[in-house]
Amino acid sequence: MLKRLLFTALCLSNLAISPAQAQTEDPDAWKFNGQVLIRGEMDGRDFTQATPPIFFTVMRTRLALSKGLFNRKIELFAQLQDSRTLGEAENTIFNLKNIDLYQGFLQFNQLFEQDLAFQVGRFELEYGNTRLFSPLPGWNYLGQAFDGARLKYRRSDWFDLHTDLFATVIKPTSNAIRNPNPTAYTVPATPDEGRGVYGLWSSARFAPEAKVDAFAYYEQDRKQTTPGAWDVNRWTIGLNHQGKYLDGLVSSAVDLDGQFGSVGNKSLAAYLLSLQAYIHPGDFKIGGGFDMVSGTAPSNTTASTSFDQGFGNNHAFYGFMDYFLNIPRNTKGLGLNDAYLKAAWQSPDLPVEVALDLHHLMANQTASNNQSVFGQEADLTVTYKQGNNRYIWGLSGFLPGGLFSSDLFFGTNRNQPAYWSYLMAIVNF
Repeated sequence: MLKRLLFTALCLSNLAISPAQAQTEDPDAWKFNGQVLIRGEMDGRDFTQATPPIFFTVMRTRLALSKGLFNRKIELFAQLQDSRTLGEAENTIFNLKNIDLYQGFLQFNQLFEQDLAFQVGRFELEYGNTRLFSPLPGWNYLGQAFDGARLKYRRSDWFDLHTDLFATVIKPTSNAIRNPNPTAYTVPATPDEGRGVYGLWSSARFAPEAKVDAFAYYEQDRKQTTPGAWDVNRWTIGLNHQGKYLDGLVSSAVDLDGQFGSVGNKSLAAYLLSLQAYIHPGDFKIGGGFDMVSGTAPSNTTASTSFDQGFGNNHAFYGFMDYFLNIPRNTKGLGLNDAYLKAAWQSPDLPVEVALDLHHLMANQTASNNQSVFGQEADLTVTYKQGNNRYIWGLSGFLPGGLFSSDLFFGTNRNQPAYWSYLMAIVNF
């Protein structure tokens, strides 16, 4: 299966058209592009050798078009997406009906003769290092987009200032009424269960290779699982920094994020701290870091101290095997402490990169069974680069610690090493 997948990926790469080839001098011309992501996986992540690994292939296909009007003062954009597991139709004559409008928006540019734009519709949110907002571009075969509006302001002469003000709707506060029938306008039988995210994100470069992000956003989910209390009433604020120094020899990243408000009937006070440092000698990148994602102690029944990263790209940070894709749910509210070492080598003669990541993963709070170690993970990846196309082979292993080996997480007899491998192609055209 993996050989067939690689052959398909290479064939697709020969058909790829680079973005530069698709450009025209007319700013209002129609523009088309697309992407195919296809990945075959061998999945043995169940911590037991009693079951054989699972083999499957996922695929994501995107087609997009854009059109400018009035010298790109108005921009129209639409992107269709099909996501599937190969064979899920179970028939050769079948329609899954899963083509969706992944993105579709109208954007007004150069408002008031400033670098100011207003965007409305469905669009991706991607900010900072993607810990908190990410479209999940290179891995997730569904992707992540938001419905709403965004105001974007740019000032290249003010430290390359980028400031976005956004308001999104995840679930509407009420259903749309197609016909103005007065009987439809009644007092709702259940409380308003609308959900949305609203925020401000700003970034600036105080040096050519040093960027600072400052942000604040508010999440609300008015569903009342506990009567009288919203499920989510949460503020997140933060200050993050990424930089390179000594002509690129040293790089670092710092994240200082906090959350407060309430979750259900519990008050909330949580944090995320991350420190990373790397050196880049020649063709190598070597370094590591430490992440702390706060959790809630089992004895604390009146408040929550669990940090939530519901819209971020956790796959990129906490091990590629995705045991911590949904925090705090995947840690059962205990949080996560991740100490890691990373090394990568870029071939000077070939467009190939080899990377190895090592993680020691612990709960931020000790569990009720007095265990605190999730385990250790190793991730090896080999990437072949062809322009902006990528062909990636990965192999990962996980040694469960006392917490993952206990009955608290996956049940009995789940204490053996887990493994996982994949071969993926991401082809743009």
